Amino acid sequence: MKKLILAVLLLVPSAASAQDLAPSGLDTRVKFWSIDTGLRNTFVKDAAYDPYSGNDAFSQWSVGMARTTVVRGNFTFAPGFRWDVGSSASTARGAETNLLAHRLTVPLEARYHEAKWLYFFGRVAPGAMFQRSRVTDVSLSEPMVDSGWVPASDFSLGASLMFASFSDDPASRAPRFWITPEVGYAWSGRASAALSPKTEGDDPRAFGTLSMTGATLRGAFFRINVTSTF
Repeated sequence: MKKLILAVLLLVPSAASAQDLAPSGLDTRVKFWSIDTGLRNTFVKDAAYDPYSGNDAFSQWSVGMARTTVVRGNFTFAPGFRWDVGSSASTARGAETNLLAHRLTVPLEARYHEAKWLYFFGRVAPGAMFQRSRVTDVSLSEPMVDSGWVPASDFSLGASLMFASFSDDPASRAPRFWITPEVGYAWSGRASAALSPKTEGDDPRAFGTLSMTGATLRGAFFRINVTSTF
């Protein structure tokens, strides 16, 4: 009998430790709200992008949010919203050029929680992108501009590694901080590039249209964010 009681006492801490390692819908290290911000760099090989940049890189500031909605063992699912914004400037035939892009997507994120301080994820993020092309020539009194929306999507893989926490309590909503590297492929439609001055309707001046090939901001991308969860 004494041996049986001793065995039970030895098993209780082990069971508690095993339970602590199992993801739970009540564990805020697994089920949480998240906000993040960081930098994104897309490598654009489209020749139509060359007039707007001296290299193939298109950099953007990135901010996003998500919420865990499903917990199934070590797997979770979290939909969210993301905004990437950035611009690139260069010169073409003596004229100043600028390309601005706002990328709005809805990431659908599947996660695998390897540990309470580490999870891996895959994202599919459909959305749309606003692009504005501008050419400023000193020989013209007004810059030539074209803008519009195109469909866009991201496909990516990444991981989040916790590096700071205000509480070790699994039920606490105290903030936790993660470093989140991510790699993937960005797709977008080809934007319009029939540039013309944006003037008032009653402006008597006559202007022509500058026709260029619209740039597609497609290509491999890398993003690194700092994520806060609570």
